[in-house]
Amino acid sequence: MRPAGEARGAKGPVLGAAYFATFAALGTYGPFLAIYLAYRGFTPFEVAGLLATLPLLRIVAAPAWTFVADVRQSSAWVLRVVAVGSVVSFALIDVAPTQAALGAALVAFTIFRAPSTSLLDVLALAWSRRVARAFGPLRAWGTAGYTLAAFAVGVFVSRFGPRAIVHGSVLFLALTALATFGLPAARSSRGDGESAVAGVQAAPQAAGRAFALLLVRPRFALFLATAVLHQVGLAAYDSLFPSYLSGISTPTYAGAAVGVGALAEVVFMARSGPVFARLSHARILAIAYAVSALRWLLVATVTSPVLLVGAQVLHAATFGAFYLASVAFVNDESPSHARASAQGIFQAATWGIGVSLCLGLAAFVQAHAGLRTVFALGAVASIAGCALAFVLERMPPAPDAGDRGNPD
Repeated sequence: MRPAGEARGAKGPVLGAAYFATFAALGTYGPFLAIYLAYRGFTPFEVAGLLATLPLLRIVAAPAWTFVADVRQSSAWVLRVVAVGSVVSFALIDVAPTQAALGAALVAFTIFRAPSTSLLDVLALAWSRRVARAFGPLRAWGTAGYTLAAFAVGVFVSRFGPRAIVHGSVLFLALTALATFGLPAARSSRGDGESAVAGVQAAPQAAGRAFALLLVRPRFALFLATAVLHQVGLAAYDSLFPSYLSGISTPTYAGAAVGVGALAEVVFMARSGPVFARLSHARILAIAYAVSALRWLLVATVTSPVLLVGAQVLHAATFGAFYLASVAFVNDESPSHARASAQGIFQAATWGIGVSLCLGLAAFVQAHAGLRTVFALGAVASIAGCALAFVLERMPPAPDAGDRGNPD
């Protein structure tokens, strides 16, 4: 029989595979879904409206699923449910007989897919704590999967047509679901017998109280404010920068810029262990916001495509350091009964409310002052986020923050 530590460590490769497949699916449908919708007869206006509406579902769906995970004391169980639901709902897209049916399948897919990253992060952070290994190298598999899939699907769409987007997405979603069944079931942190039963029975009340406390916890709320400020520049970059760079140069430079950013992110995540061992999460966030301010300022003022491509190495901080520090901060700030819920709130606030608000702001500013002004505004927002992160570092954590408990 293997030692307990070795058995626990065996979950690492499964989590790495789950990250790779999860983000490979995102890299397959994320950048290319609009192409498939146009192929199915949607007008550009309908495509824009549908793609703008779907992220709003995350605001409700992600916290709801992660709250269920806390109530059941099993992120792994809920992850399996949503992974299977994601495969089935996305497969229905290709066989939907009408546009209304296709839209309904996309809504169902978005609801199932919303908590996937949050639940994976909860499990991965618990694993890294148990085996004393850095979270970053494990999360780097996700970025690697996204990057490889995004490059590959472009080739397959050119050769086989837009349906390759759905087929590739279903393949990676199925691999994600398969990986989730390799994750161990949750174990009660209360022991066996009557104490374990009592722990399960008390879970809904404990999770509900912890969820409510998170929403009024000053340190958690201040962190969410910095994350939303960060989206002013980051959301504009994700949605608008490639077309902007293509407009002032060529699509080749735009592709190179995305590739440089993704490579920098992977390298940082894979080598991030020493950074997180020496600096607090709030300090890393402050640095990430400061570097982001420099990056958006460069985008707002520099016109050389070569320099703009080179500046994308700063994506290592803008997304890599920001994301790793954020999920680790949320994990440490939340009590054990609300650890999954906290990640769900973070995802909903940042990539739901934050992205929607910031893209709306970007559209307004771009229409009246141009895209460079959008990135200049992103630099100002990042400076404000940096200042708040230093305040965050000086605030004491809540008494129950980071308490031990059943992490799965």
